[in-house]
Amino acid sequence: MNLEKAIKEVENGIILKIKVKTNSSRQKFPAGYDEWRKCIVVETPAQPVQGKANKEIVEMVGKFFDLKGNEISIAYGNKSSEKGLFLKGKKEEIIKKLENGL
Repeated sequence: MNLEKAIKEVENGIILKIKVKTNSSRQKFPAGYDEWRKCIVVETPAQPVQGKANKEIVEMVGKFFDLKGNEISIAYGNKSSEKGLFLKGKKEEIIKKLENGL
């Protein structure tokens, strides 16, 4: 599993590529790695309606990485199941936490 392919370094942090599975029976991050799409899987019971799933994802991922409000945001894919999340932090630290979580 090559997690580095799901991470792109940018100014002041990284972009983490995720694949969201809504209407799931559980809330889980990280829920796996999609080799084909090169992204981390996120599961949420929230519906993709009025930003509910996006809000839950930002809260869940932020809690996992211990990030505060302005340290995490959706960089792209607001209305898509494939998204990029901006995370403030170093690539190596993010990869280490993901590996421990998977």
